[in-house]
Amino acid sequence: MYLSTTSAICLLVTTLFTYILPAYTIYTEDLSVINSIVSIEQTLNLFARSVDTHNYALLDSVFSPDATANFGNGYVDGLPAIKSELQTDLTGKVSQHALSTHMIDVSGNQTRTASASTYLQGTFFGQGNLTGQVLHSYGR
Repeated sequence: MYLSTTSAICLLVTTLFTYILPAYTIYTEDLSVINSIVSIEQTLNLFARSVDTHNYALLDSVFSPDATANFGNGYVDGLPAIKSELQTDLTGKVSQHALSTHMIDVSGNQTRTASASTYLQGTFFGQGNLTGQVLHSYGR
């Protein structure tokens, strides 16, 4: 018997959902949690987009006005200080931030709380007198 690639993929997916994964019904509350998780992932991605494009205005949608951050040079308090720190650190650099392995826990029924951990790999490409220099940073 010959299976086309599409048929083989459909058979694999059907087998996966039928025999390997436990049966699971999505309830309205589950959709709320899923929505929260996706929103948090999008916020993390927006941070990477903001710093890679040097569009620091996007950080208004990432951090609260009273946020505290540590980018390796010590803690900075407040959104204006966070923006300033990033602008100073990234001047003369082209960067690419890759985020992966998002672990997001959303709990609570009436009042939701969440904690998130994600892996980050930042690659920085020197410009001007830093041309040819590449810095890699990793973190969680």
